[in-house]
Amino acid sequence: LTKAQIIDNPEAFLVAESGDYDIRSTSGSSGRAPARIYLDRGRSVREMAFLHHIWSRIGYRLGDGRAVMRDYGGHTAVIKNTWRYDPSLRELWLSPFHLNEATIDQYLQLLHQYQVRFLYSYPSALSIVARQALRRRWKAPLSLRGILAGSESLFSHQRQLIEKSFGVPIMGHYGMSERVAIAGEIISSPGTYEFEPLYGVVELVDDDGKPVTVPGLRGRLVSTGLFSQAMALIRYDIGDRATLVRAGAP
Repeated sequence: LTKAQIIDNPEAFLVAESGDYDIRSTSGSSGRAPARIYLDRGRSVREMAFLHHIWSRIGYRLGDGRAVMRDYGGHTAVIKNTWRYDPSLRELWLSPFHLNEATIDQYLQLLHQYQVRFLYSYPSALSIVARQALRRRWKAPLSLRGILAGSESLFSHQRQLIEKSFGVPIMGHYGMSERVAIAGEIISSPGTYEFEPLYGVVELVDDDGKPVTVPGLRGRLVSTGLFSQAMALIRYDIGDRATLVRAGAP
C-alpha cells in the first residue's frame, strides 16, 4: 500500500464510524505531498503508554517532571504566553516558536525553577537552546536525567551538541503521522532503533519487495498498523529506508 493511494482516496481505507475519529494530515516533511489521515479518538493515552515504555530505557518513570518544547499553542506562533506549567501532570510547556535570546534564557531558568527531570522536544529546537546554554556557560539542574527527542531526525552533530550542553544522555524515538509504527533508540547503540511489535508489524523489504534478511543491507520500511483503529493500513509503505542491524526476535 503506497502513500499515493492514501492521498488519492483516504476514505477508501476508513473503517471507523463517523464521530469516532479525528482528521489529521501527514507533514509533507519528506518532500511528498501531505495525505489526509483518520485517527481514532481516545488514542492519546495509548500513545503515551508506548512512549513511556520507550523512555523508560533512560530511566523515565510515570510522574517524573517533564519540560515539553513542542506542539505548543496549536502549532502557532501567535500566542501571548510562551510557557505554562501544569502542576497536576508536573509538565512545564515551552513554546518552540519563540526561541530568541531572552526567551531561551527564561526557559533555562525555568528548568531550574521547576526541577525538571526530562526535557522532550524537537532536535532542531533542542540544538538552538543548547548553543545558547553553552554560550551562557549555563549548568543544567541536578534534577535533570535525560533528553527525549522526537518528530525529526536526530543527527550526530545535534546529539553531540545537546549532550555537551545538558550533560545527560539523549534518546530519540521514531514515528509517523499514520501511526503504523513506533521505535525507540537502543541506549547502548545510538542511531539504532527497535520497533514496538504491539504498535505495528514492521517489515524491511528491498526494492523488489523481498524481505531484507542480511544485516547491513538497506531496504524500505513497510508496516501493518495495530495502533489506530480508524484506518486499515495493511503492509503500508511508510516511505522511509533503514538498514537491518539484526533480525527481530520472536
